[in-house]
Amino acid sequence: MTKFRKQIAKRLRELRIAAKYSQEELAALVGVSTKTLSYWENAHNSISLSKIFLLAKVLDIPVYKFFVFGELSSENNEEILNLLNSMTEKEKRIVSQVVNSILMLR
Repeated sequence: MTKFRKQIAKRLRELRIAAKYSQEELAALVGVSTKTLSYWENAHNSISLSKIFLLAKVLDIPVYKFFVFGELSSENNEEILNLLNSMTEKEKRIVSQVVNSILMLR
């Protein structure tokens, strides 16, 4: 399990709680089992790119919010670089796809 997957899992949980959804409610809205959502939030399974977009739609947030793990400032650039360097090639491709999708929305 990579640090990146753990960060995404933690972020999903934060976003779900902020939106005031239970795991059961959000799972139903996204069309997955509660167990699957729990596995995502505990970083046991990766979330597919299509599910990230669906989760963002259901939570009524922009997709990039899944990838903001704290305040972005020059002080934490090193932490961001370390996180990016810890990603697998598959995770890097997913982040690249998300960034390109966001840029196309402009």
